[in-house]
Amino acid sequence: MKRFWPWLRLAGGAAAMLGFACLIAWLTAPKPLLPLSAQKTLRVGWQEYPPYQASNYDRGSLKREGLSTRWSEWALAQAGFTVSYQPCSWSSQLKALENGSLDLVTLASPSVGRKQIADFSAAYLTLQSGTFSAGLNPSDIPEQPDRLSMFARQRHLSVAVVADYFLPPALQTLVEEARREHRLHECQTPGEALECLRQGQAQLTFLDESVGFSLTRITSGQSVLSYQNLDVPPERVCLMFRKGAVSPEELARVNQAFAEGRQDGTYGRFVRTFYYPRLLGVLTQQQLFRIVGIAAGLLAGLTGALIAHREGYDFVGALVLASCPAVGGGVLRDLVAGRNPIGLVVDPTVLFALVSLVAALGIFFRCAPSAWKAPLENLDPATDPGLQLFDALGMGAFTAAAVLVALGAGLEPLWLWAPLLSLIQNGGGSILRDLVLGRGGSIAILRGVIFGEIAFAWSLALAIFLTLYSEREIYVEEQLFAAVGATMLGATLTRALVLRFKLKAPLY
Repeated sequence: MKRFWPWLRLAGGAAAMLGFACLIAWLTAPKPLLPLSAQKTLRVGWQEYPPYQASNYDRGSLKREGLSTRWSEWALAQAGFTVSYQPCSWSSQLKALENGSLDLVTLASPSVGRKQIADFSAAYLTLQSGTFSAGLNPSDIPEQPDRLSMFARQRHLSVAVVADYFLPPALQTLVEEARREHRLHECQTPGEALECLRQGQAQLTFLDESVGFSLTRITSGQSVLSYQNLDVPPERVCLMFRKGAVSPEELARVNQAFAEGRQDGTYGRFVRTFYYPRLLGVLTQQQLFRIVGIAAGLLAGLTGALIAHREGYDFVGALVLASCPAVGGGVLRDLVAGRNPIGLVVDPTVLFALVSLVAALGIFFRCAPSAWKAPLENLDPATDPGLQLFDALGMGAFTAAAVLVALGAGLEPLWLWAPLLSLIQNGGGSILRDLVLGRGGSIAILRGVIFGEIAFAWSLALAIFLTLYSEREIYVEEQLFAAVGATMLGATLTRALVLRFKLKAPLY
């Protein structure tokens, strides 16, 4: 028996590995496509309504994107339909549907009058209306519709609305009052309604929260406009089909697709790919976020420039060593994510800052007196507390940025790719620099330094939260922003604590 024991252990290990491989293959098996009937093209009305419907030009070709667009396209495809978009205003879409020149209108609210001229799918999205105002103190604006109506009437406030767009009954009453008193401005698009506020032609408008936030940030209107929550129930919107455009059986297949997509996670993937990036991506453009990111890049660049000065590199060598941590990590992250164009091409601010830093340091080392150069030459980024603080802040910013890149690239599952991109973003650049320096056998970040583990853990936590949150009906932008902010703060504090107590990762 002893003679066969090594072979039995080998066979048992192989069987265990094979069983584990079968489990992984089963868990990651692609979902089979539903058999489709003969394709039938539906003429669909189109209006810009970000983040639900938005146009995007990718290398010269027009793409229709957004949560409503892709979610409804998927459900229609499961029922055997393709779509052809026809741009027109909301009021024009309703008229076109009635006269037969359109087959489908999206984001429609059922009403008694509309049900006489159209067939409705099951509700596929939920919108939450809020008040956007200009020239008013937000604390004075009531949340209750009846008090808001009295407030608008007493102050004779003008109201801007999208023509023929269905609003909750409580708000519709306010709109009718404004119409009777000639205080109503009817616009063709949500953007026009917000422009009325900016131009002073109206003081109030009612829009879905996410649409209003998206449009104000696209047009840099957040400094002019204010927002107030409204105590009105959420609005469940449907696909609105022209009478006779689809059969009852086809409509039932569309509804079945919506129901199955909610259950199997398809809807959550559309939320993470087409809804989150537009709302959360604005964080990377916030001034504080950019300052922290640039400062982190400069800190890493300073380390490389000092090493280049000590070891006798020329200007190009110094620029390469300075660019590896911040720029190199970001490039590696974008290449793995398949981002096109990569972030460095879209926004070369960090690269410009590093070139300026290397040039300034080169001039300083050549021209400054020895007494001035000595403190900088003796500076050790591994022990200096001020530099380590910026290092920790940079980790927080880069960790959140990597998760946003994973969202924008549509990488699924998010809980896998977001931590990996964060690890590459935070650690890949340092590994590149050590390889350039010929330290392939002693890369610090891989030998006990707790750095990449922090980024991995916090980005995993954010990815899990965003995945679970994507299954909700209503999304609160402040909660999403708070989650990203908590991730940045958590990664920063964790890194600071690791440095404070000089913690090391256990060796393998």
